[in-house]
Amino acid sequence: FQCKQAAARAADPDFPFYVMYTNEPAVAVELAKKLLAGSGVKVCTVIDFPLGASTPRARAFEAMDAIQAGADELDLVVNQRLLK
Repeated sequence: FQCKQAAARAADPDFPFYVMYTNEPAVAVELAKKLLAGSGVKVCTVIDFPLGASTPRARAFEAMDAIQAGADELDLVVNQRLLK
């Protein structure tokens, strides 16, 4: 699992955040929190990647799921259709 390798590299005081995106953000956040425990590195995940095209309800669920899993920060993708 690439999360383990990336978290090992990120467990360094020079990394303020470890940012990840997976199909299951909450699962990856839980794993990253365990791997980075005690390092001072915060865990961030991306919500509604890559197009930001989910419904507001789906986005809210994904965000709450990641928060409950321990995410320190969320990056929410802007709906790309609305930018055109």
